[in-house]
Amino acid sequence: MARRTRYVFLLWGAQFDEASAAIFVSELRSAGALVKVVGLRGQHITGAHGVALKPDIHLDDALRLAGRTACLIIPADISLLAPFAHDPRLLRFLADVRDCGARIVAAGAETAPGTALIPPDEMTVYPTGEAIFEFIRELSTNL
Repeated sequence: MARRTRYVFLLWGAQFDEASAAIFVSELRSAGALVKVVGLRGQHITGAHGVALKPDIHLDDALRLAGRTACLIIPADISLLAPFAHDPRLLRFLADVRDCGARIVAAGAETAPGTALIPPDEMTVYPTGEAIFEFIRELSTNL
């Protein structure tokens, strides 16, 4: 499948890290990746530091495209997905992303016991600080 026909989805929810989200989106789009910010709820979602970001698409729309995912980025510890653990749309989206062999990247492994939406061995934890830029460059070459 051609590079431009596979998506990089960045999940965006309340209390997620705005800085990491902005860096991933801007760097990957600059590298030519087809990046879409997927909102979990609402039009403007406020991150951990009070910055509201507007998603490109909502989870319902991303569900239809999930089988064309190259990479899913979660700019937060995945424990922040716990409030959505019973949302059938998110569960289906995550299953479809995993089924198509997409890479899953997050800020950290889930810490809440019994709510493993993504098994830690199925995801990559991205680095913080300046190292995130090199990580994104390497990620963009493997999409």
